[in-house]
Amino acid sequence: MKDVVGVYEVRFGWTPWLAVCAGVPAALIAGAFSPTVPLGLAVGVWVVCGAVLAVVAVGAGRRAVAFRADAAGVFLGTGPFAHRGSGTLVPWSDVAGLVLWEWEHRGRHRMLGVVTPQGPRDLLMHRSARVRQINRDLAGPLANASIGLTGLRIDMHRLAAALAHVAPHASLNDTTTQPPTVIRPGGPGLV
Repeated sequence: MKDVVGVYEVRFGWTPWLAVCAGVPAALIAGAFSPTVPLGLAVGVWVVCGAVLAVVAVGAGRRAVAFRADAAGVFLGTGPFAHRGSGTLVPWSDVAGLVLWEWEHRGRHRMLGVVTPQGPRDLLMHRSARVRQINRDLAGPLANASIGLTGLRIDMHRLAAALAHVAPHASLNDTTTQPPTVIRPGGPGLV
């Protein structure tokens, strides 16, 4: 996205994981062209793997918004394959700060969370109550107010510059560093 004062946006797109998800079906499709593969099996591989390849390509190619901070508030997208417009918009009146944090469960997962003036609370209401409870149990109270950053790059300094224009009260903290870093002071954070 072109730099616009007071706006910071990150979009989903091609990631190494999605490249693997596209590469495996593509290799299977190519292998199905071998003359030693029975025709019925080859057609099945072409149909199933072609459908998988199409879904992955469309999901990555549409470049859905993962995160956006602008005058309206903070938008947390739901994923590259979600319906356009789905996600959660949190108005600035409900935002005390943003926190970059890590969740360790079968590997490290970087997350960007929204802290409200009342502290962490469930903001992603499109998830079922059961899923939100599991998230809280596994990753803590900030889990349902965060988006995963797998494959996404967040420029914390550009985000801080956007926050200075649209939400001077909001803090920006990075708890993935030791000691935790306050990138932009503001309201109460988790540091």
